[in-house]
Amino acid sequence: MIKHDGNFTSRKCRELTVGLVLVRLRPVVAAILLGASIFSTNTFAHNIDLDKSWELAREYARLVRKQSNGRYLHYNTNCVNAFPGHNHIVRCAVAYQDAKDTKAGVYTCKERVEFHLWAHSRAKQLNYVIYGRHTSNNSCGQIRLERIGMDAYESGHPFGG
Repeated sequence: MIKHDGNFTSRKCRELTVGLVLVRLRPVVAAILLGASIFSTNTFAHNIDLDKSWELAREYARLVRKQSNGRYLHYNTNCVNAFPGHNHIVRCAVAYQDAKDTKAGVYTCKERVEFHLWAHSRAKQLNYVIYGRHTSNNSCGQIRLERIGMDAYESGHPFGG
């Protein structure tokens, strides 16, 4: 407790005391919030199949190559789990080459996409549809993935194309 020595008003002493208590409580509050978010049972996410996500990335790249009317001759996809040990999100780099850049060994256009499953609560029906979205500002084709459900892929109509 701060003693009143005449240099501070009683109000100022109370403000300083409250401030010190709040500073000491800050780590406790942070620990409580962190624990609540880690051990919460309200939101769940399921693991996403890396191979299936990679196939979705290849299917997307094939569609972009087809829509390029021959401009892109080749594509390359590389997908990884976004967080090691927790495959809830898959991040993919997709790159395309035209004839000139194939000879030069460089890529004509590059873009990044992510695939994920929606988080859900225990009370809601499970939704295993994989969603895709662009994470780069660059789109190499006419389709821009913005949380598009990839269930169309299952029905033979990937990406609405």
